[in-house]
Parts: sequence; C-alpha cells; structure tokens
Amino acid sequence: MKKFIIVFTALCVAACGGTNTSTHSHEGHDHSSHTHETHSHETHSHEGHDHSSHAHETHSHEGHDHAAHSHNEGEITFTAHEASLGSFATQVVSRNHFHPVIKTAGRIITTPQGATVVTAPATGLVRFNNNTARGSMVNGGSPVMRIAADNTQGASVATIEADYKLWTARMQRADSLITDHIISQDTYDATRAEYDKARMAYESINKNTGKEIAVKSPMSGFIKNIAVENGDYVERGTALFEVVKNTRGRIEVDVPQKYFDKLAQITSAVFITTAGKKYDTATLGGKVITYSKSVSGAGLLSLIIEYDSTGDIPEGAFADVYLRVDSAFETITIPAQSITEEQGEYFVYVKTCSDSYRKQPVVIGMTDGVNVEIKSGLKAGETIVTAGVYRVKLAGNTGAIPHSHEH
Repeated sequence: MKKFIIVFTALCVAACGGTNTSTHSHEGHDHSSHTHETHSHETHSHEGHDHSSHAHETHSHEGHDHAAHSHNEGEITFTAHEASLGSFATQVVSRNHFHPVIKTAGRIITTPQGATVVTAPATGLVRFNNNTARGSMVNGGSPVMRIAADNTQGASVATIEADYKLWTARMQRADSLITDHIISQDTYDATRAEYDKARMAYESINKNTGKEIAVKSPMSGFIKNIAVENGDYVERGTALFEVVKNTRGRIEVDVPQKYFDKLAQITSAVFITTAGKKYDTATLGGKVITYSKSVSGAGLLSLIIEYDSTGDIPEGAFADVYLRVDSAFETITIPAQSITEEQGEYFVYVKTCSDSYRKQPVVIGMTDGVNVEIKSGLKAGETIVTAGVYRVKLAGNTGAIPHSHEH
C-alpha cells in the first residue's frame, strides 16, 4: 500500500511539471492553452523575442554567396549574360579636343565636274538598251542608247567628224595651258567634257554599220535624268540623258548671317539625313569649297563642303548639319547615344563593378552630332555604357533583379 502511494505521488508531480507553462511565456503571447510535451528552451530565451542564437553567417544558398554579393542603394544589376543577349558596349570617359559647332540645315547637291549631259550624235529614232533607266549605274564607255539614223545621216557624220577635229585641237591646247597655270581647272574640265562628247560621237559612227549609232556614257556613275522616251525622233544635239559621278558629293549649307565671321574658320561638318544616317566630312576627305560673301533675301549665307560620296544619299536630300569651327578646346566628351533624357534631365549609366551600374545625372553642353560635351556629372576614368543603354535603363526601371536579400 505504501509502495502504491509513493508511485501515485511521483506520477502526479511529473504530470503537473509537464503541463505547467507559467514559467514559459512570450510577452503579449498567451500560451496557457498550449501543451508542450518535452519542449525544452535551454539557453533559448524568448524574453523580448531574442534571436541572438540565429546566426545568418551560416545561412547560404547553393551557388550564391550573400556575404560577398552586396549592392549599394539605387544600383542596377546587369550581368554579363544579360549584356550578351544584345548590342552592348562600354567606354572609359576621357578629356578630348572638342570644336564649337553651328547647328543649321543643308541639301545634297551635285558637283559641277560630276555631271555631264549626253546629246544625240545624229538625227533619228531613239532606242533604249534593256538596262536604260533613271538611277541605273553605268560604266564609262558603255552603251546607254542607240540612234537609228535617217536619210540625213551623211550630213550628220560630216558634222560629227568636224566637231571631233575642233575639240581635239582645243583639248591639246588646254593640256599645254593648264601645265603653265594659264587657265583654271574649271576651264580645263569644261574643255575635257566637250572633247569627250565629240570623241564618243566620232567613235560611235566609226564602230557601227551606219544604220544605228551607239550613244555611250562618257564616265562611270549613275543616270540622273532621261530627257527622251524610247522611240522618240530627235535632232542631232538633242539632250538625251545626264550622267552623274558618284565619287565626290557636295552639301550646300544655309548659315545664319550672324555667323559670317565664323565661315572662314569652319573645317568640317557632320550631317544627318532624314533617314537618321550620320556622315562626318572629316572622315570622308571633306573640305570647304566656298562660302558666300553676301546675304540672301532670307537672311542666310551659303557654304559648300565637298566630300567622298558614299553613294547612298540621293541628290536634293535635306539634312541637319553641325558645322565645326576651328577653335577646339579640351573637355570631357561622350558619344551622343550614351545619354538618355527624362523630363528635361539628362543621364548616363556608370559602371561601378562587374555587373552593377549607377544612373548618373549629367549637365550637357554642345554637340557636334556625334559627341556631346559634358559640363558636370562625370570624371575622366569612369566607365559608361555606350551601347545597350536602354536595356540597362529597363533593368533599373523594372527592378527585375533585387538589390537586397531578406531571410
């Protein structure tokens, strides 16, 4: 009996100890209804909910070390893999020589030496070749049309021969005069053009049967205009077509009269067509040919720059023009495509580490159409994004990659 009482008492003590929660409490958290069997909180104190024993130094994700991967507030993550998915480039900022510019407009024109009008060498019917069309490329000496001569051909041949002899003599004289600088280059070129036409006409009548005379292009280039229709009856000397060389081009620029004293200092220009293509006369062998000394009725001066033609700008095309003035100064410049604009503010993206970028406000100055002067916001030696700028901007706007980690 005595043994039974001792066992019963021990069971009661154990039961009371297992259900007593009065010594285990969380502030503001009632555990009176919870039964924690064998719930031991050794050294794990919940007074004020102290989690000092939870060490995050041991918290890691496979392949991602959070201790070494830290981003400052506002930085944008753009990884090498993301950069490889499209056009992307960076450039180290530096100080460069920059020319002041005059922004204006201009129009593509033909060089005087680069255009020749070809006339009918005889009277008769015009026959086009298969590839005769406006804009067609032609080689010097290649046939463009044919003239089916009529009964007056005999008289025309005599005239052609006389013209050839006349211009041969004048060409020989021009060759000697140009050597001694007695005549100008323009006069010499005009004589050469007339001689070439007479020679081509003379060669044509001597190389065919007399029934048809081949009309050849005097130079390589493209057919700018065709003045007749296939099958037209023409008199000798009638204009047939115009050939334009594509080796040199010219742009005629309108300059406000307030810049008159700057015209002699202009060295080159960047012009941008309506299609958005940029051309720099400094890299196209360009030079200023002439500029006007008088003001037009519209209050403008005219300046002409010649350059190596690229063959992809049609005559008469309009363009925005940035004229460079020869008084360069040293400043920080960056490519124009590096800059984004938001509500009148300008920004670039500066590389801060291997995969992080910072959106940096800048104050811009002049632009020459290719590069932009930076007055403040950048330092030499910093690295900026020059291609793929909007992809970096999008990564920053969407917040696709988080910059902090919560556990």
